[in-house]
Amino acid sequence: MNRTVTLLLLGLFVFACTPSQPEQNQKPSGQETQKPGGETPSGNGSGTETPPATEEPDFSDPDWYQTFFWDRTDRQKAGLRGPVKSIYASTPIYSDDRYNIFTFDKAGHLVKNEFKRIDTDEYNHTTTYTYDDAGHRIKMEFTDGRRKSGYTCEYKNGNRYVAVNGKDWIHQDGVLLGDDAGYVDCQDLVGILKGLSKIHFERLDEGVWVDIRDYEYVFGEDGNLTITLTQSSGQESTSLTEKVSTSYVTYKDGLPCSGVYPTDLGSREVKVQWQSNGMPAQKWETGGETIDYEANNRTVLPKKIYGTVGWGGMGASEFFYDEHFDLVKRSLDANDDKNGLHYDDYSTYTYDKYGNWTSRKEVHTPYFWDGTDAGKRTYTVYNVMEYYE
Repeated sequence: MNRTVTLLLLGLFVFACTPSQPEQNQKPSGQETQKPGGETPSGNGSGTETPPATEEPDFSDPDWYQTFFWDRTDRQKAGLRGPVKSIYASTPIYSDDRYNIFTFDKAGHLVKNEFKRIDTDEYNHTTTYTYDDAGHRIKMEFTDGRRKSGYTCEYKNGNRYVAVNGKDWIHQDGVLLGDDAGYVDCQDLVGILKGLSKIHFERLDEGVWVDIRDYEYVFGEDGNLTITLTQSSGQESTSLTEKVSTSYVTYKDGLPCSGVYPTDLGSREVKVQWQSNGMPAQKWETGGETIDYEANNRTVLPKKIYGTVGWGGMGASEFFYDEHFDLVKRSLDANDDKNGLHYDDYSTYTYDKYGNWTSRKEVHTPYFWDGTDAGKRTYTVYNVMEYYE
């Protein structure tokens, strides 16, 4: 994912879902934020839009800060305070012509992610999610008008925290609601799902390309996990080619700590160290990056990414946060002792009553590799919040 569109807001990690109870509903109030161009969402009458500010933002720690990360709802994993129903999120860089709408049910599950462009319908796409009575995500459906895909899940591994694949337990940039979140449909199969035992995935691309994947998750007597993937793919009009691959995940204290997974260039390994609250402290991958994460109780946030980063170069990206753990500055791909390739500042936020930010000013300062200024750019990014009553 392009880092210029990541960290749009403290967003949703892993697309993972665990059983949850409905969160306490509260009547919202806060600062009204308009869409780019001045239009404010009209709503559908079943929720409450963010009204003009009448109270100071409440930045106190909610009770769910004490909940183990993988037992939180999607809304809580996103670091969102209050009974958020939907978020109209404009994207940095392109905030004038494209946006996402993220919708949660009352219990806090993500039920829909819509990407839309104002100038054309060509790239619009929608991802929807379905849950059982226990709060498990059991179905995903994706469509963009040209292709369809989706998966179904089974849960027969009790209360185990099951790694969805051999390496992607956390996104590179932490928890995201970015402008392309969920667009690469297979990338939705990441994270940790409590009790997961099987996934069946199908993709039909413009009626031509077929991709069918079956994942099976089996724990051994040693407590470690074997993931078997059976994949059939090919042209719809011809016979499909089947291949089977296996990933091995070692567990420590109930969470995956290392994984060995196959690639076209041979096996690779990923290792993760966890904080006591279930959030990552560090991630390391063979031939890739090392990521340090910010210690906090709100959500997963990258602190430093170093190794092979960005456009294939060597360097580091650093992220800085305020006392509310909202991003205030980042430097991308710092090039030895010269200026970084890209500096971003997020100095001006507005908040609603709950302490969720509704707009921020972004100042992007890119540099060429020789350290010369490539020109400063300024954007305003919006999150229009709608709440359950």
